[in-house]
Amino acid sequence: MKKIYLLLFTLPFLFFLMTGCDSTNPEDQLTEAQTVNLYGQVVNADTYDPIENAVVAILEYSQNSTSTDQEGYFNLTVELEKAEHIHIVTYRNTYIEDTLLVYAAPGEDVNDITVELAPTLQTVVPSGDAASIVFGNVDPTSIGVRESGSKEVAMISFIVQDSTGLPVDAEHAVNVNFTLGASPGGGLFMSPASGVTRVGGVVTTYLFSGDSAGVVQIIATVDLPGKTILSKPVSIAIHGGFPHQDHLGLGFEKINIPGLVRYGEATSITAFVGDIYGNPVRTGTSVYFTTSGGIVEGSALTDDLGTASVTIISAEPLPWSNGFSTVTARTADQNEDMIEVSGQILFSGTPIITISPTTFALSNGGSQVFNFRICDLNGNPMSSGQKIVVNAQGGIVAAGDINITMDDTQSQASTYFSFAITDSDPDKIEPVNVEFLIKNLIDRWRPRMTRNKILPRIQCPPTIPPVKGDRRALEQVFTNVIQNAINAMRDQGGILGVRIEPTSSTRTMNMLDVHISDTGPGIPEEIKDRIFEPFFTTSKNGTGLGLAITKRIVAAHNGQINVNSFPGGTVFTITLPTEQ
Repeated sequence: MKKIYLLLFTLPFLFFLMTGCDSTNPEDQLTEAQTVNLYGQVVNADTYDPIENAVVAILEYSQNSTSTDQEGYFNLTVELEKAEHIHIVTYRNTYIEDTLLVYAAPGEDVNDITVELAPTLQTVVPSGDAASIVFGNVDPTSIGVRESGSKEVAMISFIVQDSTGLPVDAEHAVNVNFTLGASPGGGLFMSPASGVTRVGGVVTTYLFSGDSAGVVQIIATVDLPGKTILSKPVSIAIHGGFPHQDHLGLGFEKINIPGLVRYGEATSITAFVGDIYGNPVRTGTSVYFTTSGGIVEGSALTDDLGTASVTIISAEPLPWSNGFSTVTARTADQNEDMIEVSGQILFSGTPIITISPTTFALSNGGSQVFNFRICDLNGNPMSSGQKIVVNAQGGIVAAGDINITMDDTQSQASTYFSFAITDSDPDKIEPVNVEFLIKNLIDRWRPRMTRNKILPRIQCPPTIPPVKGDRRALEQVFTNVIQNAINAMRDQGGILGVRIEPTSSTRTMNMLDVHISDTGPGIPEEIKDRIFEPFFTTSKNGTGLGLAITKRIVAAHNGQINVNSFPGGTVFTITLPTEQ
């Protein structure tokens, strides 16, 4: 908008220069009306004391007027369409009216206007004798303990009035004595101890803080013939003392972060700093932080509640030995000694899972209890928010610690869990045609195998006996093995082989062998013996339960499962009893 305004302003100016006409005054250009705030103060021209209840108005806009507050301040608002000079008129009884010329432009506030009103030369209505004394003002309303760095002095004023409430004038000025009423002691004092009322019946003293905190009662007295008038307000407090060891604490937003997993994990640390009375220390008190592990912001200043917060992040040095970093907050007390408080934050690591038992046979319709532990290399719990989920497959249901969200804890008790599985759908033993079962499974997987360039090949004698077992359980067995074979070849394609034949060994008569092979990279020798362990997996999204469940189902059918792997392929052999 500013750029457009300047163009509109400049083009007519150039045009008139070219035609020889008078240029246009930019202040006469009308714009949309905008608000202008006028801020100022009205004071006594002789004493510079603020004048309360003075009327302030704009001569050109008579409807715009206001009155000054207790400190003589005013705020006027006017809508202007162009820049102009306006006249501010100020008046009050017993003062000479004053007019001030002020330049104002649309949208631009005018600050720091000072109007000085001179007292009139007319005779002011005289006051009567002093009859009462009232509290006037205190500035500031609270001060700090001596040498704490806060303001230590407050100005306190009282007003002496006659019986009609009129402030006493010079003819009736009186001496006012100041004493302390209730106070915390500690060396605080007032000066001057007495004073004579001046213009407006005002008398002032100053309070100087000591080394103790608490509320202070100031007593102002005027001794008159036959009586004493007094005022004893509780109008000021002293606080914000020095930090004290008994009121120094340390808190953590989180006490457990995955700091051994990755750099840059962050949480906030807050020091709580109070003085000997349990009040917040002076705002802006410095607190210094150190840590034995990671990186912490060096220092922070306390706020109004005496708290100072910094951020700690996981970084070198990492506490590999036990996972704990010690954070210390330090500051200085009244005796110029360092005081400190420490706390520990846990840097937890990658989870390690152990379970017992690792092998079992689930009887038909039976159940099994498992105890497992999830902790890091130091035996510490996982950080908050991490989830522990146990999935049950193959006609079993799980109960217990099967869906856990970790709390923010450092307790190693939160690394032990248990659950139980139950055969919720006992096997129905019946003759099962393995060839038909496997062909149906391959038909389900055929679209994926086609996408991954995997060719299925099935070899089966013309007649084979059925096996004895539960159809759904055996379907899960072959599903798990075929799925693993397809996953092994998903990147380069290959051949999925299925060969069904009677077991050749004379010791295992009435048994059927099902060989399922792939042409993938093979299983590394160092993990081949662990593939049937529960929760062992090399897949990023795997549960480690597929082959473990497969082995248990086969064992429940009085069968066996074996694996032979080599570079360029893997063969699983499943041996099951036949019906005959």
